[in-house]
Amino acid sequence: MNSLPGRIQFISLFEERKVKEIDIIARNLTSRSGSYLPDPATVTAVAFDKTWKHMATITQRSSAEISLSALKIWHETSNLTYEANTRIEAPHGTHTFDIIAFFSKKSHETKFLTFGSDNKFKVWR
Repeated sequence: MNSLPGRIQFISLFEERKVKEIDIIARNLTSRSGSYLPDPATVTAVAFDKTWKHMATITQRSSAEISLSALKIWHETSNLTYEANTRIEAPHGTHTFDIIAFFSKKSHETKFLTFGSDNKFKVWR
């Protein structure tokens, strides 16, 4: 669930409250230069592997001049605390993408795939 731009929240359905919030893009929310306010990046997709030890996120930022996307791979360091492991800029080139799915044949091997508007899918390790 998206909260502030570039952040996701974990919600407990049983306790009906927010449990955790993770800053995906690490943007300073209080600083800007003059009257220029950059377009915020938004989290468009989040996926977890079946053990919840790995997370993948897609962030996208679009303006009239440019469109940027990034894929981040995270690993869990403690209970619902994730640390970014890998960042891939424009993983489908200039095309957008928004589908992530984890899969594994072996318990120690985690792979996932993305699908973009270029009608291609990519498998990541």
